[in-house]
Amino acid sequence: MSVGKINITQTLARVEELLRKDPAISPAVRSMFELLVTIIHLLSAKLGLNSSNSSIPPSQDPHRQRGSKRTKTTKRKPGGQNGHEGTTLQPVENPDHVENIAIDRRTIPPGHYTNGGYEARQVIDIVITKFVVEYRTEILQNAQGRQFVAQFPAGVTRPVQYGNGVKSQAVYMSQQQLIPYDRIRDYFWDQCGIQISAGSVFNFNQEAFVLLEPFESFLVRQLVQQPLLHADETGVHINKTLHWLHCLCNEHWTLFFPHAKRGGEAIKAMGVLEHFHDRLGHDHWKTYFQRASPARTRVRLGTGWPTLGLEDATAPDGDQRCHHSGWRLPGTKRRQKVPQPLPQNPHPCPDGVPAHRGNRSTYGSN
Repeated sequence: MSVGKINITQTLARVEELLRKDPAISPAVRSMFELLVTIIHLLSAKLGLNSSNSSIPPSQDPHRQRGSKRTKTTKRKPGGQNGHEGTTLQPVENPDHVENIAIDRRTIPPGHYTNGGYEARQVIDIVITKFVVEYRTEILQNAQGRQFVAQFPAGVTRPVQYGNGVKSQAVYMSQQQLIPYDRIRDYFWDQCGIQISAGSVFNFNQEAFVLLEPFESFLVRQLVQQPLLHADETGVHINKTLHWLHCLCNEHWTLFFPHAKRGGEAIKAMGVLEHFHDRLGHDHWKTYFQRASPARTRVRLGTGWPTLGLEDATAPDGDQRCHHSGWRLPGTKRRQKVPQPLPQNPHPCPDGVPAHRGNRSTYGSN
């Protein structure tokens, strides 16, 4: 290790050699110098750390190359290159509005003309506007003065309220596009002329949370019955507090489940792995083994033993592993299952699988 023209490693080695050869130094002074040499060793070792040999992020690397990551210059122009497979807008069969344009006969020579058809061009656009529906229920009164009033549609409970279109758009912008509440409020006012508060957006999210409960229970039942699941977790901050976002998924279904704990308590709250008895792909985290069913064949990914080929990927304890390059197990065929549409009344839970009530997050079918 060198700093400028000073070789720190050689200098410290000479100091240590002099300390060993000098008998006149008292034990207290010798201990002090040895402590100082140790501290210098530790500090100098940190000078050689970077993103390639430690957990330091690349942004903190000394003398890192800044600017564009593209190192090779190219003479190609930006945009699509010659020979690439392009895409273009396709006309729709049933446009929402047809506007017929007649020829200005003042611009053509006089004479007799017959209709020769038309040439069509389409403009794909969007219409952002406020749309208000007023429901007026009929009131009938008999000879005795008793009134009978028709019923309003389900969900129409107030003199003035927001419709499902406003609610779904607000939830989508908040949860999928991660737009702050105040900016969602500004969007509805600026683009639609609808006054909406940040508190209303919060209430819409809460309403969506409750409405997703039947689907969450249905999703848990689907995951339990899958032949293969992949499990992982990562840290996420909720209200400035560290939580853990657990994920269980395969090619058909995905469940994201935030929880304050990273361990058996969170796995139990998800309500899936305790009833899952098939293959599970994970990163060798010990909690997954603690929750493993005796009948489960575990698929371990990426850690534990040296990476082997797919046909030779057998763990010391007999568990099959799966190579990073694919999900097919040695000597097995990957089973396919076509996802079924969400029923209106989900089937009852299998034996031993409770109806799920938990801390929901974003999940669904692919």
